[in-house]
Amino acid sequence: MGTLGTNKELSELKMKMIEGILKNDTITQIAKDIKVTRNTVYAWLELDDVKAELNKRKQQIISKAQNAIMNDMDKYIAEVKRLALESDSDKIKTDCLIYLIDKTLGKNTTKIQEISDENNNNNQTNEQIMNELNDFKLIELEKKAK
Repeated sequence: MGTLGTNKELSELKMKMIEGILKNDTITQIAKDIKVTRNTVYAWLELDDVKAELNKRKQQIISKAQNAIMNDMDKYIAEVKRLALESDSDKIKTDCLIYLIDKTLGKNTTKIQEISDENNNNNQTNEQIMNELNDFKLIELEKKAK
């Protein structure tokens, strides 16, 4: 494997490494392609500037994919509705209807979690009220003792 070169070349090499990571190339293949050792690739992956660039690029890919899906969302929903209403398979109809209902109203586990969270919040509130009441009782007892 070759020498690392100047800082400018390092930046270009790091960018090539990031491209390889994003293409799911193996570390061995990336190292071979950019003519550095595998240890160098692993070391670069730990650098803050490389991590930041890699995360930025991953977010760009995710955002682009989400935008593409969102642009066709009406088509996807229409197709799921069509399958739910017109499919010859009862399983497909049921699965599509459950999917649409869950996406609209939330899954049962989601609702149970929300109720559980509300109860936890109420319990904390009840504990706070009891603590305040006990503090108040102590203050009243102190006043009577004087």
